[in-house]
Amino acid sequence: MKTAGLFLLFLSVCSAGFLISNDYILILKEARRTEELLKNILIGIRSENISLSEIFEKISDSCDSKTKEFIKNLNYKDFQKIDSYILKSGFCKNRTIINILSKAFSVLGRYSASEQISEIESCIALVQAFYEKNEDEILSKSKLFKSFGILMGLLAVILSI
Repeated sequence: MKTAGLFLLFLSVCSAGFLISNDYILILKEARRTEELLKNILIGIRSENISLSEIFEKISDSCDSKTKEFIKNLNYKDFQKIDSYILKSGFCKNRTIINILSKAFSVLGRYSASEQISEIESCIALVQAFYEKNEDEILSKSKLFKSFGILMGLLAVILSI
């Protein structure tokens, strides 16, 4: 019985480290999801005579569930409060990525197609740069928290004996 208790203690402490580690990995996933969304919007804008709602409808047919949910409740007529919607929807939590996405959405439907394309290409480049700049640091922090969780789990077990 004591062995089972120690094992549960070890697992619960380890899981804390793994949960924190997962939060770091999510930043990279959000960046990739945002990049994919912007690329799909860009494809839609390049297709002539397609409205924003049609662009987002096409995107929602071929995207992951998080993006699909984000698009489903998106107000195509007003992107002024997009920052708060991005946070509320859970699409993205990283402030840098939210700012880039907001910048991209700020031009949709308000400027010419060529201006929209230029701005979205710029935003895609910013997301890619963010990913490349932060990938190694995020992965190393993720590994650090996993290792820290395991060590703290072992320490908790040792102190309980």
